[in-house]
Amino acid sequence: MWLMLQQEKADDFVICSGTSVKLYEIVEYVFKKLDIPIDKIKINQSFFRPTDILDIYGSSEKAKKELGWNYDMSFFEVLDNLIAEEQRNYGTVQ
Repeated sequence: MWLMLQQEKADDFVICSGTSVKLYEIVEYVFKKLDIPIDKIKINQSFFRPTDILDIYGSSEKAKKELGWNYDMSFFEVLDNLIAEEQRNYGTVQ
C-alpha cells in the first residue's frame, strides 16, 4: 500500500498471490489453526451458485512492473500473520 501511495498519479493495482485457493480450504485451515472442530463446518448445497467459476485467481503483474512489488509469501503464510495479529489484539479465540 505504501508503494501505491508514493505514485504521482493514483491508479488501481491488484495485489494477490496469483494462485487459486478454495474457500473451503481457507475455512478448514483456520478451524484447524484455532482448534475448532471440523465437524462444526456445515455445508448447504442449496447456497451454491450453479454458475460459479471453479478456478479464479488474480495477476499482480502491474504491481510488480510499476511498483517493483514482489509477493514472496504463500496465501496461508499471510493468513497465519492475520490470525496472529488478531490474537495479539483480541486474545485467543475460545
